[in-house]
This record gives sequence, structure tokens and C-alpha cells, in this order.
Amino acid sequence: MNAVDELRELGEALRRTRAVDLTYTISAQTFVALIPLVLVLTGAITGTGDSVVLAKGLVERFGLVGAAKAAMEQLFTTPGAGSGVYWLGLLVTLISVVSLSRRVARTFGTLWDLPAAAVGQRWRGLVWVVVQLGLSFLASGLRSVGHHRGGRVELVLFVALVVFWGVAEYGVQWVLTAGLVARDRLLAAAAITSVGRIAVLLWSGTYLAGALARQADHYGPIGVVFGLFTWILVTVGVLVLGTLLAAVLTRPRPQPAAPPAPAQPAHP
Repeated sequence: MNAVDELRELGEALRRTRAVDLTYTISAQTFVALIPLVLVLTGAITGTGDSVVLAKGLVERFGLVGAAKAAMEQLFTTPGAGSGVYWLGLLVTLISVVSLSRRVARTFGTLWDLPAAAVGQRWRGLVWVVVQLGLSFLASGLRSVGHHRGGRVELVLFVALVVFWGVAEYGVQWVLTAGLVARDRLLAAAAITSVGRIAVLLWSGTYLAGALARQADHYGPIGVVFGLFTWILVTVGVLVLGTLLAAVLTRPRPQPAAPPAPAQPAHP
């Protein structure tokens, strides 16, 4: 199959799976569910709405300074309220996270052409949510350590992060597909999404940091909201579209039928 056929098949897969629409849907649900969940958990534990840890992590993640840093801290600092409000909010956001996990499970099943998962198997999508959240925090932490150490330490941490991305993505894809997809196909998906993550890391450290600063100057915390959603959208796009690309490129091809055997001459 030549490159034109591959592109045609990829276009058909995009149309059939509605991967672009699913990327937007998952990104929106992620933004709506996970950020409030972190805020509510912080409020429930500390008794205030001041999510300093989250704000600091995001500031270090994007290397924000000046107005952008102040806007990020202001966005995630809210006056405290009664503890009952936090527990109610925690319940609502947990429901949102469960809904997100189900959406993720259905999406990746569609990307890999798998049958719909049974209700008891939809917990697999929650594994994806937890792993992706953990990987984001890990990238922020290693970025901070590498920035302060510099030199070889930063390079070693970067290589370790990429390797960990690949291993974690392979593992979470295996969980999502319940072992129904061949390992070489999952390895291809892990490799493609890891390369995409490197691109997102470079993009977020160059363009996005500057964009957040400009939007914070013009719009304050609302501008930061736009920037955060853009980051989530691009990251989810890499994971969803990278998986679809791997699924198309590694799809088993039908073998051409063997030519019929020549007829044997009849013996008198």
C-alpha cells in the first residue's frame, strides 16, 4: 500500500471514528472535571479554597512570570466556604470524572475497532484519566528539577521522562483494550504518542508560555483559562489522533489470494 492509499485510509478512519469531535469532547470534559476536582480536594483537605500547590505546579510547568504568573495564582485562589460545599462539589466532580472515564473507554475502543465494552469494564477508562493526570504532574516536577540543576541532569531527566511516557502509554493502552490488540500495534501507538508529547512539551515551553503571558495581560485569569484549555486540547489531540494513526498504520492487511493451481492433464 502506497502513501496515497495510507492517507486515504487515515481520512476514512477520521470520518468513521469522528476522532476530531471526540478530541474536543474529551478535552472539554477533562477541563470541566479534573481542574474542579483538584480544587475541591484541596479545599476538602485544607478547609480553604486556596489551591496554591496546583497554581505553583502550573506556573512551573509553563515557566510563567509576571502578569501570567499572577493571573494563574489568582485563578486558582478562591475564598474559603463551609466544608459541606466542598463535599457536595466533590460528589459532583467525581460524577464528572466517571463520565469522562466512560467516554475515554468508548473512544479508544472505537479507535481500535473493538466491540463495545461491558459496563463492568468501563473502569479501564478511569485508569487512563489517572495516568494522564499523573504524567502531567510528573512532567512539571521533572521540569522544575531539571531547570534548577541544568546541564546533564536536565538531559538525563528528559530522556527518562520520554522513556517513562512510552512505557506508561503502552501500559494504559493495554488496559484500555483489555489485551485484545496485538502488542506491536500498542507499541506503535506508544511510540507515536510519545513523540507527540515531546512536540507538546516543546510547544508549551515556547509558544504557549508567551501566549499565556499575552492573554493574561489582556484578559487576566480568563485569558489563562483559554490557554489551559488549549494545552489540554492539544495534549488530548496527540493521544487520540496518535492512537488512530497507529491503528491505521498497523492494521492487519488482507493477504492476496493464492493463484489457482494449474489443472492437471487427464491421463488416458
